[in-house]
Amino acid sequence: MRMDALSQTLNLPDPEHKRWVPRDKQQVVLAVTSGWLSLRQACQRYCLSVDEFLDWRRRYARRAVRKSAGRGTASGRASGKAPQ
Repeated sequence: MRMDALSQTLNLPDPEHKRWVPRDKQQVVLAVTSGWLSLRQACQRYCLSVDEFLDWRRRYARRAVRKSAGRGTASGRASGKAPQ
């Protein structure tokens, strides 16, 4: 698949992207971690350093952990309410 078609399929930001919002960073991180885009390709395409990308990935991972922690606990409670 060509890069422009891949970008549209994955909803990746344009290579000329200037303003990064969390959703755009998340899309790039997901493309790399899922194997659709290599780390080298992402860094070249978006003029990122490897450290900058890794920082995005760490932030995304922490956010994902916080979200999943808020969805329930090992005891099966989903919202912090006592079981019925």
